[in-house]
Amino acid sequence: KEKFDLIVSNATLQWLDLKRILPSLRDMLNQNGILLLSTFAEQNLKEIKQSTGFGLNYFSLNELEQIFKIYFNEVKITQELIKLSFDNALDVFRHLKLSGVNSLGFYPLNKSFLKEFEEKFQNKLTYHPVFILCKNDIK
Repeated sequence: KEKFDLIVSNATLQWLDLKRILPSLRDMLNQNGILLLSTFAEQNLKEIKQSTGFGLNYFSLNELEQIFKIYFNEVKITQELIKLSFDNALDVFRHLKLSGVNSLGFYPLNKSFLKEFEEKFQNKLTYHPVFILCKNDIK
C-alpha cells in the first residue's frame, strides 16, 4: 500500500461519512504524516437553510474535534466566520449559483420570497470554513 507524507483535501468532507473515511486516510499516512483538510461548520449558509429548508447538516467544531480525535492523536481545528453583504436578495442567490452551490434545486425565487429574505437577513450570507490539521505519530 502506498503511503504519503501529506494528504490535502478542500471542501469535500461535508459530502462524506467521516467515520468511514478517516481510518482510511489515517492508514494512508506515513508515520508523522499530516492530513490537512477544509470543510464547513454549522453556521455555513445558515440564511439559506433557514429561509428555504434546504442545505447540508454541518458538524459543530466540538463534534468535528471529537470525531477526529478518535483517529488522530494530534488535531488542530481553526475556523473563520465570513459574512458577505449584497445589494439585494437576488444578488445573494446569483452569488450562490456562480459559486457552484446547487443544493437549492428548483426552489422558487419569487418576489415575495426575495422580499422576505431581504427583510429577515438584510441580504447577508454567512460562510463558516473550518481548517483541520491532523498528525498521527503512531506507527
